Amino acid sequence: MAVKGPAHEYFKVQRGNIVRVDWSYDASWKFYPLSALQVAYIAGVISNFINKLLFIKAFELQRLHLIGHSLGAHVMGITGSYLDEGRPARITGLDPAKPGFEGTVSESYRLDKTDGHFVDVIHSAAGAAGFVSAIGHVDFYPNGGSPPQPGCFDITAPWQLIGCSHGRAYDYFTESISTPQGFPAVECDSWSNFESGACDKNKQIFMGPNTPTTARGVYYLSTNGGSPYAKSSIH
Repeated sequence: MAVKGPAHEYFKVQRGNIVRVDWSYDASWKFYPLSALQVAYIAGVISNFINKLLFIKAFELQRLHLIGHSLGAHVMGITGSYLDEGRPARITGLDPAKPGFEGTVSESYRLDKTDGHFVDVIHSAAGAAGFVSAIGHVDFYPNGGSPPQPGCFDITAPWQLIGCSHGRAYDYFTESISTPQGFPAVECDSWSNFESGACDKNKQIFMGPNTPTTARGVYYLSTNGGSPYAKSSIH
């Protein structure tokens, strides 16, 4: 099954208005620091657009869900903090970019849990391309959260390992939209304890759109190595 993105999947299961932001020109510069420096500017453009829509009462802030991958996760976090009428209902960060952000800038210039009423984060290349730290109200670490994610190691192209794992957060969330109970996760303090079964009796929630907005803490889960990624049980 080819992954076409969250917007495509959302239109399958519910009605609503979806705005996709194409900032590929700035985001795809080969010199990464230049792309990273554009994050706050892009957030300003998006928040200005949203503020205008809110001013004319085109929609209600409590129905706004911002979703971003990598640098885009930080764009959406800053966007949430720039809104005039308060914070968005939800922000989903898909493997928020680590270089230039983790341990480098203040929370004002990256995604953090104060940016939305509910912030959920999926980590898939933690320690390499993505954030290691838990920065949301709830943070998911599928397969431990670090590379290589299952199905991402190709001995003929090892340089693709990080990029593949970094993109898995996007793939997992996209699939979870049409498979809302396909990604059960368990509250746990480490991947090793999750694997050993030490956390099996802990609280379980679903990663994706069905994550309850009351959820808090760090959760682990396992996935398949290819699409469909969802598993029907914990282990």
